[in-house]
Amino acid sequence: KTKLSHIITLIGILSIHNRLIILENGGDLVLNNMLIWSVFLPLGKRFSFDRILGSLDKHKDHSPESLNTGKVVDENEPTHYWGLAYFACLLQLSMIYFYNYINKDGSTWESLTSIYYFYKLDTFLTPIGYYTGELGLMPLWLSKLLTHATLSIELIVPFLILAPFFTVWFRRFSFISFVCFHTIIGLSLY
Repeated sequence: KTKLSHIITLIGILSIHNRLIILENGGDLVLNNMLIWSVFLPLGKRFSFDRILGSLDKHKDHSPESLNTGKVVDENEPTHYWGLAYFACLLQLSMIYFYNYINKDGSTWESLTSIYYFYKLDTFLTPIGYYTGELGLMPLWLSKLLTHATLSIELIVPFLILAPFFTVWFRRFSFISFVCFHTIIGLSLY
């Protein structure tokens, strides 16, 4: 019951966020928006227990040999899903990073020293972030390179997500870039 579980989760998350509105941050707003838009997506069609159970009911396998003889994909089943909710999720994600780029207009961003000062925030640094900053693993030239990369990723990737051509490769690049970007932030900062 993917859709029912999704709606129950949406109601639970929204009620928690409305109850503790003073503790909300930008990540909570993104979560709320994505949960609302994804209610209108066919999430149960792929990578869900509903999909596995439906496949097991459809293809009765009685021996190890019969596991490889069944059809993996139904010919009547669409391979791509298009819809307003899908576009809204992509647009939401693109807007988040594009507006993050626009908001980076301070002097440290202009002088490309923002990442250098990022690793000087002792109060917020994780042990990995602390040792990166204190042991000199973040020299000024590397800091400038990473600051420039941050600005470039937040400017270019939103357009790559919405590009109508080479969508598979552009979105894969965007996904890998954002996972690496946020992993570094997550390892360095609380």
